[in-house]
Formats: sequence, C-alpha cells, structure tokens
Amino acid sequence: NRCMQGLDRASSNQTWKIIEMIDLIKGDKYIYKYVPFNENTLKSLIKGELWFGPLKNFNDPFDGEFDISNFDKNIDKRNEYLKTRLKDELPDYYFDGEPKYELQLRHQLKKLIKQDIKDRLGITCFSKKPDNLLMWSHYAAGHTGLCLIFDREKLHKSLSYRPNYRSKVGYIEFGEENYIDSICKIEVDFPDNKSMETRFIDIISYKKKDWAYEEEIRFFFHFNRSSDIRALKFNKESLQGIIFGYKTQPDNIYSLDCMVKEMKSYEHLTAFNMRFKKDDDLSILPGVPYDALMKANFIDDQHFYGQNRDKNWKRDLDYYE
Repeated sequence: NRCMQGLDRASSNQTWKIIEMIDLIKGDKYIYKYVPFNENTLKSLIKGELWFGPLKNFNDPFDGEFDISNFDKNIDKRNEYLKTRLKDELPDYYFDGEPKYELQLRHQLKKLIKQDIKDRLGITCFSKKPDNLLMWSHYAAGHTGLCLIFDREKLHKSLSYRPNYRSKVGYIEFGEENYIDSICKIEVDFPDNKSMETRFIDIISYKKKDWAYEEEIRFFFHFNRSSDIRALKFNKESLQGIIFGYKTQPDNIYSLDCMVKEMKSYEHLTAFNMRFKKDDDLSILPGVPYDALMKANFIDDQHFYGQNRDKNWKRDLDYYE
C-alpha cells in the first residue's frame, strides 16, 4: 500500500490536469530524456547521475565528422605542430611542402582533433518533446522504457557546478540551422608547436537533416583527462517527473513506484503514462497506469479506489481507454 502512493501524489500545490499537458508539450521549461528500463537507468536515478558519453558511441556515423576550412593557411605553424606531435610516425620529408603529402597531413590533423574529442568530450542528449513516437521507439526500447522530465534551468545549473574542472557544462539547442546536408567545416589555430586550438563546439553543433525529428538538446562537457569518470551528478529536484511508456511492463512500473516512494529526494516527482485516446491518438495521461498493475495482479481494487487516489483518475481512465 505504501509503495503505491509513491509517484502519483496529489496535493494542493501540485495538481496535474489533462488540460495542463500543453505546458509539457509546447513549453520550453522542460526537456526530456528517453531511456530504456534497465539497470543503468535505475542506477542513474538512484545516484542522481547522467552519463556523458563519447561521440564514438552515437548511432549517427556522421556525428562529429568535419573538414578543416583553413588547412592551407598558416602552413608553417601547422607543420611545426604536426612535426612535434607526429615525429615518431611521419618522416621529415612529409613537411617539406610537397603537394602529394598534403592529403596525408590533413588526415593526420583531423585524426588528432578527433582523438582529443573522443578522449575528453562527453555528451548527454535530450529532446524538446515528450510524445515523439519515433523517439519512444528508438531510445525507450520500443515504448517499454521511460521518458524523464527535467527542468532545463535547474538541471543545467546543478550540472555546471564542477569545482575541480576549468570548463562548465554547456548545451546546444538544435534548430533548423543546425541540420545540414554536408559535414561541418571548422578552423584550426596553432599558438605554438605544442598546442592546437579549435572550436570543438562547432563539431558537435551540426547533424544531418535526417535527424531533425529528434528536436535535440545536447549537454556537453570537456573533461580534464580521458580517464575521468563520465557520470556527472545532478540535483534530484531538477527531475520533475517520469512518463511510463505505452508498453512498459507492470513489474517495472511497480518496482520503480516502490523505489521512488522509499527515496525522500524524489517526493516531488509526478508520474505520467502514454495511452491511446478514443480517437487512436497516443497521448500523455497524468498518473501511474494502475489499470495495468491491476490486470497483472500487482494491486487490487482497494489500492485503486483508496482514499489516496486522485478523484479525477477514474474519469480520466474512462476517457482514454
């Protein structure tokens, strides 16, 4: 009984009506992370951590690809830098200005930039919409997972507090200008023969137009070392709610409901679930899908109609079934 009072609390200062779903779907206060229901997701919720993964693990093979627009400028500085970095890999005559070696040098420079990005740059992704069917299919394990609702400002503020790092967590909100037909072009500068500077943010700010449906917002962080742990702590108050997928298994719903009830740091959470309306439109409904738990014999009528239930729940359930 205690468990089933977890995610679906109703109080005078926190009431989620169907008419207020427009705030979730059309507002810019919240961002959404589609996740499968698995061990990593549960650990993330328990610890209050988000994983900032490397670009090499992303499902878009063109993500992070680029060309160097000023490769033929500052040739002396460029070659001094490459000679220092690649002294054990390339013979000296590669840097004598012969055109036939320029392609190899360009390849090596791109390789060095990619290595730095791969080793030290971490990214975690969100969407602007919680009801994208393709996102539920691709990232929430075919509607069996969850969609986490974050307060954008609170999340960014809590992630940005990194006292042991020089850099802060930044974020990119993808718009029409960020979706392109070709790979992006960047400029590279060489202050001396031991250092290289480039706007790595440009490399992660563009994607092929095929991915526009994701309406992506990506948070990124430049770690000090490649060995740094890529899980960053967030303030649990920035997680505002959880949406259960249309096909989320009852035992997973029940387990998460119980887990949240036992964690005081998540007392503020609100639950939602994806459900078909009468016109066959998949929409977001407030509350834990208790009908699924009843059918699976996890709870009985007493839990469903108990005094802790939202008065509008039965009416809403009838409307959406």
